[in-house]
Parts: sequence; structure tokens; C-alpha cells
Amino acid sequence: MLYRLLFWIAIGIPVIHGYVPGKTVLVLHSYYKGYRWTDDEGRGIDSVLLPQLGASNLYIEYMDTKRFFGPGSLEQFPDVYRRKFMSHRFDVIVATDNNAFDFLRQYRDRLFPNTPVVFCGVNFFKEADLQGLRLFTGVSEEADVKDTLDLALRLHPGTNRVYVVNEISETGQTVHDEVVKLMPLYGARVNFTFLEDYSMPDLLATLRTLPANSLVFYSFFSHDKTGRFFEYDQSAAAIARASKVPVYGAWDFNLGYGMVGGKLISGFYQGAAAGKIALRVLRGEAPDSIPVVRFSPDRPNRYMFDYAQLRRFGISVGALPKDSVIRNMPQSFLRRHWFGSVAGAALFLFLIVVNSILVRNIRRRKAAERAVWDQQEHLEELVASRSAQLENLNSRLRLDILKREATERALRESQRLLSQTFASLRDCLLIISVESRTIIDCNPVTVKLFGYTREEVVGQSIRLLHVDDEAFERFRELAHQAIREKGYLRIPAFQMKRKNGEVFPTQHSVMPLYGEDGIMVSWVSVIRDITEEKRSEEKLGEYRRKLRKLAAELTVVEARERRAIAAELHENLGQILATAKLKVAPLRNLVSDSEVRPRIAEVQVLVEEALQQTRSLTYQLSSPILYQLGLEPALKWLAETMEKQYGYRVAFTRLGESGDLREESGAFLFSAVRELLVNVAKHAGASEVAVRLRWLDDGVEVLVKDNGKGFRRTGLFSISDLNIGAPDSQDGFGLFNIHERVSDLGGRVSLRSEPLRGTAVKIHLPLDPTAGNREIEYEHQNSAGR
Repeated sequence: MLYRLLFWIAIGIPVIHGYVPGKTVLVLHSYYKGYRWTDDEGRGIDSVLLPQLGASNLYIEYMDTKRFFGPGSLEQFPDVYRRKFMSHRFDVIVATDNNAFDFLRQYRDRLFPNTPVVFCGVNFFKEADLQGLRLFTGVSEEADVKDTLDLALRLHPGTNRVYVVNEISETGQTVHDEVVKLMPLYGARVNFTFLEDYSMPDLLATLRTLPANSLVFYSFFSHDKTGRFFEYDQSAAAIARASKVPVYGAWDFNLGYGMVGGKLISGFYQGAAAGKIALRVLRGEAPDSIPVVRFSPDRPNRYMFDYAQLRRFGISVGALPKDSVIRNMPQSFLRRHWFGSVAGAALFLFLIVVNSILVRNIRRRKAAERAVWDQQEHLEELVASRSAQLENLNSRLRLDILKREATERALRESQRLLSQTFASLRDCLLIISVESRTIIDCNPVTVKLFGYTREEVVGQSIRLLHVDDEAFERFRELAHQAIREKGYLRIPAFQMKRKNGEVFPTQHSVMPLYGEDGIMVSWVSVIRDITEEKRSEEKLGEYRRKLRKLAAELTVVEARERRAIAAELHENLGQILATAKLKVAPLRNLVSDSEVRPRIAEVQVLVEEALQQTRSLTYQLSSPILYQLGLEPALKWLAETMEKQYGYRVAFTRLGESGDLREESGAFLFSAVRELLVNVAKHAGASEVAVRLRWLDDGVEVLVKDNGKGFRRTGLFSISDLNIGAPDSQDGFGLFNIHERVSDLGGRVSLRSEPLRGTAVKIHLPLDPTAGNREIEYEHQNSAGR
């Protein structure tokens, strides 16, 4: 009880300081009790004024204009307040929000002449609001939109679109204008979309379809397009549930309903700031000398976040600004029961002290009784008594010796087991002092791994085993941060150095060791040599490169075989069928039998079909035009053939001066264009296809572009012929095959597609087979822009 009394006395000391007795304050709220924003403002005002004035000197009035407001609403209050307060004069009036502020601007001099007014919660205050008025000051309610957007874009670096959910109202228009003013600061890297004049169902449907690379900035939505009214918690919860992307905002009463947070306007801090200004006025400071709080960093806005949403979107608490307020964050047992824990610890210490005193008194009393007893026994009992004492001491000594021997055996056994475990580990193990960064102990694997003797390692700084000072400092920073945040550190690959100077890759794990007081005294570092694993990875990479080379050679051989087969078909089977056609044609005129002549006609048709099928198969296997006339005539012929075969229009264009192109590259481009045109016929549903052959100084470029139905690809941002996306599972095996062959030929491929806007594939190959970048560049696009 004494500790609790001292605690409350300590808490009460700053409250008594600056006490202002005999002063009265009227708090005029624009809205109703139970409205969270108003309640928060009231709590903030009470936290400052109640301890100084007492509850009896603080008068509270609610105008309830949130639920009952319309033309002429303010005119009903003057008569009510004049009758209610005609015999009372206030020292300060605190007005919360715009309606109470506007009411006092109009009626203060009539109802409360010469009474200072301190306001808060006034949306986007302007100096012109106080023109011609005296004794007015306070806090403007202005959202830190830019600070919130800057923080959100930093926490989500891949964001390129911001959706602003806002209501059509005076406050909403102010937020709208503020965002529009900030938009040029972000340039083309962030696009802003306003979701304002919507019904609630349409708004929720739109939010459910937002792309993953976006976020939502939410201000208010208390009325929708249809005039339906929503409480702040209803609209905030519905919008947060519908949005799969993070929702940031400007007011703290939306926190806790699915919003991540931001630099928020807080009703509590608005009220507390107004209460402090009112307290200054009560102590004699002139209101006109106190400037209105408007600009950062004087605004009472705070960085506030919901812990549940931080976890939902994977946002680290360490990435938040300093002094951020985090709600719903789980607390430790000690923090939840701090007073009980302190009281329990104090009681435990008190009992230890009392017990020590009692034990000491008991021992003294027993010693005194034993001395009296010894004196009463006189000399005849002296020898026996001394003998008994010696025997007793000897027995106790023997018992102590036996206990000590058992303890020593147990310690030796534990030491043996620890030493065996320490020595049997296959990885290097170090115990390192936190204070001095020196190695306290190491296992035998350390000697084998680093080449030092145990004497050369133990007692030395851990810097001895690092590559250089920079690597040592980087490792120290990683270890401190990881242990502080996760309680351990694991680095998959980190360079270390042997005694002979050899640098080798390792896998590193660090776990802290704590003392009895809970303070980290050392850490255990486990180091594994992964040199062989790295070599295996390099060999695997080499095998992959050989496999790709073999696949390229196989493709070349296949092209040659196809060309040879086509030549055989053309020169042998084609010639035979042509000769048969010539032989069969005259037979119809030579035979007069009416039954035979139709049969001859059927044979003539079959021979003609076989000849056409042979020619078509010859061109499908290997186009003679490609090898005889070159890539450009072959592509032009292919465009005409596909147009006749599939019915869509194919426009072929050619740019630049023709260059030298390897036969292999030309054959591949012809085959790739043919496969893309077939894909258009099978999947695109296009009516027009453009094929563009462009000769450049260092290569050749082919573009196939259709106006078909297209498709959506994950991660695409915008439409551009200049940017490319990587082939994925939905692009099909054909595009993947083209991608691999382009890579083998030292070129690059780009793919752009969007639903209802068609698909474009661009292939670039170098003229010189040794030139060009061997890496395929991937840049995903869609309609949202970069």
C-alpha cells in the first residue's frame, strides 16, 4: 500500500504545478457525445484542463450538428445559450470543429463579449477567417497529405498508382485540392486516380479490382453518390475490407478498421494542443499574441499505425518513423503487469531481508544456549563435550567432502560431455565476447577450417577471420540488427579469410548468449564452409550452358534436314507428280468409255491435290524463297500466304538498308514469324496483323503486332513497343522456345499485351554473331503506366 501511495504522489507532482483556481472554461463541441472524433477531442482537452481547473469549473456543451444540420441551424442556438448562461461569465471558450467555430465567430461578441476563444479541429483554417475578430487563436485541422504519401511510397517502393477515396463535401474538396497541388511533385512515376462521386457498392467493386502495384489514400466517405449516410467506422471498415492493397489515411478515427496508418490528425492531440493554449490564456497570456498552429512541425499530428495491418502487409516496425504510435501491438507480461511485478519483487526482497535477520538471530540464540549448556557441564563433561563436538565436526566434514566429490564428478562428466559435443561438431563453432569482440573459445574444426592453431585464435579479435575492416563492420551491423529484431542471424553466403590469405565462402549463423540478468554477454557463431557447394553450382551452370549450345546445334541440324527433305520432296516426288499430271491429262480425250472417263478425271484431281499438298509441305518444311531470295521476300511471301490461309489482313513493311545476316538467324526469324502468325490465327481473333522488318546498323528487328483480344500478364504496367516482359507460363511453350533461341543467337525479345488491345512481339538479332547483349531484358507493362 505504501508503494502504491508513493507512486500516485509521484504521478501527481507535475499536475499540481501551475494550478489555476477560480477559472471557468466552456467547451463547445460541434457534434454529439459518442462521436469518436468529438470524444477524442474532449479527452485531449480534459487531459490538460481537468487537473488544473477541476471538473466543476469545466462546462461541456454539444451542438449535435453532425446529425441535425441544415439551413438556419446555427440561428437556433443564440437564444438557448443566452438564457442558459446569462448569469455566468467564462474565462475562456474552447470550440471544437468548424460549426462551433463559425457559430462563435458570428455570435461571440453578442453572447460572450470579450471572452477569448481557443479553437481546434477547424479544417484547413485561413487567416481571413479571423479578419476583424479579436481574442481568437487555436489549432487548425490540416492533414499532412504529403508526409503520409511520402512515407507510404517509401514503405512500398514498387507503387506507381495512388487511388484517392474522398467524399464530395467542403472538407473533401479541400483534400482533393491538396492532392492535386502535390501531384506535380511525383511526376510521371506515380499516377493519381480520384474515387469520389461513387455509390458505396460501386466504390467497393472498384477497390476489389485494384492492381497489386497500387495503394489507397482515404480521407472521408460519410455520404455516397446516392445520399446514403455512413458512420466513419462503417465506411472505413468496408473500404479496407474491399481493398487488397494498403490503405493509408489522414485521420486517426479510421485507425483500427483496416487502415495501415500514416501521419494522422488526432482528435486527442488536437484537443490537448487547444487545452495547452487555453491554459496559457488562463495564466494571463494575450490570445492575440499566440499564433494559430497551422504548419509542420507545430501541427499536433502524429505518425500512427495499426500493428495488425503492419503484419498483414509485411511492414517492419523498424522502417517506421521515430516515435510512431503503434496501436494493437501485443505487450509483454511485464509491461501489462508492471506495477504488480515491481510490488512482487519488492515484497520478495523484503522477505529475504526479514528471513536473513531471523536466521541470524536464531543462530545467535542457539550459540548462546550452547555456551550456557557447556558452562553447566563443568570440567567432567568438558572432555566428552569436546569429543562429541569433534566427532560431529568430523562427520559434517566427511559429509561435505562426499558432497563435494559428487559435485566434482558431476561437473567433470558435464565438462566431458560438453567437450565431446564441442569437438564432434562438423562446423566451425566460436564463442565471442560481446564487449571486446574477442574469441573466448573455439572447437577443433576452427583450426582445420582457418589454418590457425587454437592458441592463435583464442583471445584474438574476430576481425582476424574476416576479409577486411569493411566486411567486419558490415557483419557486425547485420548481427546487431538481426539479433535485435529476430533474436538470431543467418547469412547464406559470407566471405571469410584463412590464415594463408585465401578467401572462401561460408554460411554463417549467430545466436546470442544471455547472462542471469538478461543482458547478452556473448554469442555463438557457427560457420560452415560452402566452397564445394559453390563449385557444384558453377559446374551446374557450365552444364546448362553446354546443354543450351547443344540445343542450338540441334536446331541448326534440324533446319538443314528440313531443307534437305523439302528439296527431296520438290525434286523427286514433286517432279513425279507433275509428270503424272501431264500424262493423265490427255487420257480423257483418248478414252471414249463413259465409265472410265470420270475415273480418269478423279485421278487427275487427286494427282493435282497431291501435287499441291507436296508443294505446301515443301514450303512448310523449308521455304525456298528464304534461301534463294533472302529474308525480306520470304517474309513478304509468308504474309501473303497467311492472309489467304487464315483470312486476316497482313501488312508487311520494311525499313532500313539490308545487312548481312547469318543463314541460321534468317531461318529462325522466318520460322518465328510463321509461328507467331499461326498463334494469331489460333488464339488472338485479330482482323489485322502488322509485320515490320527493320534493318539497323548492328542488327535486324522483326515486329509482329495484332489488334486481337490480347491477354493480361502478371506484373505488366503499361503499353509500349520499347519495353519487354519475360515469357512466363501463360505465354505458352512457343514463346518460351522463341525466347530461348533468341538468347542463343545473342539477341533479345520483347512481349507486350493487354486485354482488348492486342499483342506485340519484337525480336532483335545482331548482324555480327559476336555482338549484342546475351542477356534477355524483361520489363513488364500494362495500362497503369511505369
